[in-house]
Amino acid sequence: METGEGELSDEPSSASEDEDEGEKKPPPPNLLRKILGYIRFAWALVESVMVSLTTWMNKFSKDYRHVSKILATEKSVLKVTV
Repeated sequence: METGEGELSDEPSSASEDEDEGEKKPPPPNLLRKILGYIRFAWALVESVMVSLTTWMNKFSKDYRHVSKILATEKSVLKVTV
């Protein structure tokens, strides 16, 4: 079918058919690769959860760490003066 400017053809081009035949499809992943993929995903998930949990705990305990630091400083000052 002839197409004018701006019109699309209903027939696929022969060039794309030749490219598809020349391309090799990747082999299907074997069981070991699937298992390794799942392990990598699980590791990344656990690592992300640990980073988030550590960040949250640092924010949660910020006041307690500040009070502990101030009390330790005051304690050392009192030991020197007494």
